[in-house]
Amino acid sequence: MLDVYLFINPLGNRCFDAEQNILSVIHQTTEKVNFQINPLVTLDTVSGIINRRHLQEDNMQVRHAVTDEVYQVSLDYEAARFQGKRRGRKFLFALQQLLLIDHQPYSLAVVHQAAEQAGLDWEFFKDDRNSKLAHKSFQRDQQLAINMNAQRHPTVVLENVTGFDYGIALNACESYTIILDIISGHIPVDAIMATHERYEQQFVTTSAHHHHYAIWPLFPQGAHRPAK
Repeated sequence: MLDVYLFINPLGNRCFDAEQNILSVIHQTTEKVNFQINPLVTLDTVSGIINRRHLQEDNMQVRHAVTDEVYQVSLDYEAARFQGKRRGRKFLFALQQLLLIDHQPYSLAVVHQAAEQAGLDWEFFKDDRNSKLAHKSFQRDQQLAINMNAQRHPTVVLENVTGFDYGIALNACESYTIILDIISGHIPVDAIMATHERYEQQFVTTSAHHHHYAIWPLFPQGAHRPAK
């Protein structure tokens, strides 16, 4: 079975679009796919949110507030997943719709609305959203991103791709056709290797400017999972 991991900023519009588009690609095939959406929160995540909101990046109070918000949203998603992967994903989409599209400020009332739309048990969810288990689940996702070398979002990583002994990572916003080909069993080997070579040549000069990388071999098959 193909494993697809999508690493996102839960407060990012581009990531929200990528989630919908990749899910649509997966639904176009009859192949069985294990699809996971994982939050990735870094200093760049916080800076990106601050810049998009036109806030003062050097204001530590602002930075702390944004950090707390994106972290709590991530914990909310982790807690929602405790009630099932599909319900967790439905909760994430509902919360992102309210925050990113409807532009409602993050609050417990908004979280409750998303939880209701996802069919979550609110009392269980309310207890879980700040639990040690939620924090531990979030840390596992961060370690998974490190092990898969997913440094930016949205990054999609595919494992168990026929013909490859390693995982493959792609810029999730620019690779839907390649993802569909891989899921459908039509492995675009030439495209993978060509873009890998371009990545190796350009990474040193472009990474500092946050340019989008395309696709490259990443890690030995099965070597990414953190120890329990």
